[in-house]
Amino acid sequence: MPSVPPEEPAAARTFTPDELYQLASQAELSERAARAYPNRFSVADIIHLARCKVSAKKAAAYQRGLRAEEIIRLVEVKVSPDVVAAYPHSSTVQEIIAFVHGRIGAEMAGEYPERFGENARIILAQQGIQPTVAASYAVRFSAVDIALLYAAKIRPAEAALFPQRITGEEILAFVQNNITEPEVSGYPARFSGKEILEFIKNGVPAIETAAYSQLVNAKLITQLHQAEILPSEANPYLEIIGRLHPMLLDYSDSIAALVIQCVKKNAPLATVDAYCKTDIASATELIKAGVTPEQASQYEGFSGYDIAQLVKANVPPGVAAKYPSSYRGEAIALCFKNGVIPGEAPPEFFGRFDGNEAVALLKAHVSISDALSYSPRFSGGQIVRFVQIGLDADAADASDPEMD
Repeated sequence: MPSVPPEEPAAARTFTPDELYQLASQAELSERAARAYPNRFSVADIIHLARCKVSAKKAAAYQRGLRAEEIIRLVEVKVSPDVVAAYPHSSTVQEIIAFVHGRIGAEMAGEYPERFGENARIILAQQGIQPTVAASYAVRFSAVDIALLYAAKIRPAEAALFPQRITGEEILAFVQNNITEPEVSGYPARFSGKEILEFIKNGVPAIETAAYSQLVNAKLITQLHQAEILPSEANPYLEIIGRLHPMLLDYSDSIAALVIQCVKKNAPLATVDAYCKTDIASATELIKAGVTPEQASQYEGFSGYDIAQLVKANVPPGVAAKYPSSYRGEAIALCFKNGVIPGEAPPEFFGRFDGNEAVALLKAHVSISDALSYSPRFSGGQIVRFVQIGLDADAADASDPEMD
């Protein structure tokens, strides 16, 4: 805020007819009343001041460097011109209001360390944190950190004990959860305070987290711990995954699912290496189903997920290959289980219904003969609905086309 004295009396200003009309219609001000405002204020400023009940005398009492809206704000919060003038001229209006609110006197307002900018000083002042108190907290703490620590009565010396990377908000969370600095410092430096807090809440000890590679993130470690998987069990598989797909280690949910299946099935490393060269989801399904690479290689044209479904349903590779291309793992497995096999079932069934329709029909226990008895104009989904409401083929065929 510029260092300027109060406004000196100036020659009476004049207003155009249009300006006089605005003053009268918008603020009920006469020409004489409007002239009482300092010349530095525009017509719009005068209208704004008057409508906010800031008199010409009150407006003139504030320093000339202040804008109309700033004066209005100071009047609203009851900060007088004398109080404003007492604070350092470098202080902004927002700062002065914060200083007054936080009972930071003018004599100490300029004593905040240089590392605290305007916004930081406002935050500190609003919380009533004096410059000497703010300065006693380590330089690594922001104004927000200091405000949180101060409000929680966490002393500067206590806060400084925590590792450099730990923020004030994280220290507050540790203190609130009765977690001491030695506990926090025991975890590897690559983990943030929030991650350490989650480790402790989930009972993951520091020694366990340290046993994992730098590539393994905190969430994945926690998921493996909750599944009762030890680092010594998981690491061989994680090394393979990290070598083939280093970026995928951040996708903890899919990686955790894969590693858990690997450990549970005691999957050979060579098998995992072969499967992980494709996609992780397929590898997980194949290992979960106990499919060997030799078995998988016999099912040409199928994804890992499809192959897992086929092997679990004991569908021979030669039989799977006979189904139309629209039939994938789930559809073929369900058809095979229900005896709907190419060469044995009517070929028109496969020509008329795709894999999704076949699944819907079989899950609804609609037989092949019943399905084929309905008009070809009906889809598999429509036939399922007809069966559910007891509408046979003849009744459906005679129905209004809008029912299609």
